[in-house]
Amino acid sequence: MLGIHLSGRISINNFSFEFRPGFVYDPKDHYDGIEYGFYLRYMFNNINLYLVGGLNVHENFGEGHNFVTVYSNTFILPTISVGYQISKTLGVLISYYNPIEKYKLFKEATLDEGGMDNLQIYTGNLIGVIAIGVDWTF
Repeated sequence: MLGIHLSGRISINNFSFEFRPGFVYDPKDHYDGIEYGFYLRYMFNNINLYLVGGLNVHENFGEGHNFVTVYSNTFILPTISVGYQISKTLGVLISYYNPIEKYKLFKEATLDEGGMDNLQIYTGNLIGVIAIGVDWTF
């Protein structure tokens, strides 16, 4: 999965309010779409670490091909991140996105040797997202 986001910040002392629109691409086509988030960042003094908490909204593109159907859903994901500021313009962070409810992501049908008599349906649910990112400020 690859995501590209732009972030706008308003900073007051060690706190920053962020708005982060973006796009996520998944080669498996299960978690593609646009997203936007609202975050509060706290930068610790003298140790180059920061915490980010907020709410991410993901608008999943729905599509289907062969035996897979991807649901078109809006996912609301509370988020917590920890970051390290490498330089004035570059940081790295790890984030966890936790769905507020059990979202259906896709369903897939498989056929065993018996053909349509052995059709089985599997449902994939979104249980969380872990992301590693680069925070580049210019």
